[in-house]
Amino acid sequence: MDDKHKLGFFGATSYVIGNIIGSVMVTWMNFFSLNKFAGRFQIVATAAKLLSCFLIIATGLYFYYVKGWTSNLRDPMKGSNYTPGDMILGFYGGLWAFSGWDVLNYSTGEIARPRKNVPLALLVGILTVTAVYVSINVAYFVALDVETVKSSNAVAA
Repeated sequence: MDDKHKLGFFGATSYVIGNIIGSVMVTWMNFFSLNKFAGRFQIVATAAKLLSCFLIIATGLYFYYVKGWTSNLRDPMKGSNYTPGDMILGFYGGLWAFSGWDVLNYSTGEIARPRKNVPLALLVGILTVTAVYVSINVAYFVALDVETVKSSNAVAA
């Protein structure tokens, strides 16, 4: 099997084993104490995601300010298509980053002072996600040239 078609160290087997382990962990959390353990797990998982995002942003800032890599930002959209269909697909792909804002109102009965806190949570959440994702994409354009960004499936929406 070609190396670029392998998933992990052991091919598809490691992917399946990872899914099984993840499913067992979620089942275990639900079995014992959903409120206590799952709440803590959610905080840890969110912190880990934000930490990895801030690491990417810090790397971009390092290359921009310390290394002086600014040439990729002079014309980052050179050769790009601006058709309405491509723009809509780009926005649609970006909506997955905002997943969760639409279900916030389902838990308003459990939120203290929901009239004040729900709009605040929506505003802070959407602004935070927007700032983080725009910063990550700018960091990608600082560290990677335009052709690499255009040809890669690994670059964020």
